[in-house]
Amino acid sequence: MFVEAPNGEPFASALVWLDKRNRIAELEPVGTDPRYRGQSLGRAVCRFGLRQAHVTGATEGVVSYWGD
Repeated sequence: MFVEAPNGEPFASALVWLDKRNRIAELEPVGTDPRYRGQSLGRAVCRFGLRQAHVTGATEGVVSYWGD
């Protein structure tokens, strides 16, 4: 999942891995370009990814990130 600026530049992203057998979605890596932090864009991309995973059968979600 990507959030793009009007010029097409991606500035927030999350990769969703779906384990259909265990019905778990993992989002990793998750990140936001430092220039766009503090605008809830990372949260938005995670929520969208988790909603899409739920639609495809996930009942649990895990979000992983680097702290730096």
